[in-house]
Amino acid sequence: MTNLKPYTKLAKIKDVYIYQLTINFDKNIDLSLLNNDEQQKANSFINHHDKARFVQTRIALKQLIANHLQQDEKTINFDYNKFGKPFLTDNPLYCNVSHSHDTALITIAKNYHVGIDIEVASKVDNLQSELKNLVYAQNDDMQQLSFAQTWVIKEAIVKAIGTGLQTAMTDFAVQYDDNQLRIIGDGQQFANVQAFLVEIKGDYVACIAMKK
Repeated sequence: MTNLKPYTKLAKIKDVYIYQLTINFDKNIDLSLLNNDEQQKANSFINHHDKARFVQTRIALKQLIANHLQQDEKTINFDYNKFGKPFLTDNPLYCNVSHSHDTALITIAKNYHVGIDIEVASKVDNLQSELKNLVYAQNDDMQQLSFAQTWVIKEAIVKAIGTGLQTAMTDFAVQYDDNQLRIIGDGQQFANVQAFLVEIKGDYVACIAMKK
């Protein structure tokens, strides 16, 4: 796909790959590369842009995984954990996706559970007054991290640990020390979790999180 490119700034993290996809809303939506369940989900979207984001991101994800595994993309299928996070059955690869407006991020990893999130920064920052009590924990670093940055960091972390928003964002805090993110939370689920902000051009903020 010509609108798909690798993100190289995290190349130092071995076996973790990030790809940036530009969504083409003018492109005809082709469901032929999706299985029956995926086609059903695609057809459940009422909004054309939402449908295009899902279809183009899912096709790109399957193509990338097929390339990593050197197998036919039509053989790539997903199961879902009890929180709704997709995963590959009997497969050493982990993956996650996120999209906002016309940009999607896809991450694939060999040795980590991964979560990724991207948002339009100004849109999220404008929601701070009404959502801050659902996001900020007592020890969050509100001096060095914007509300939008805190949002995507926490979203990526709960996706990496596999629980999604079943884990409240207020259950853990994020500190920014010496240009590194530090996660503070009780419980084994937050052990061995790393997070890194992802630099995206334009009015975007993004983060990837990984758990061994």
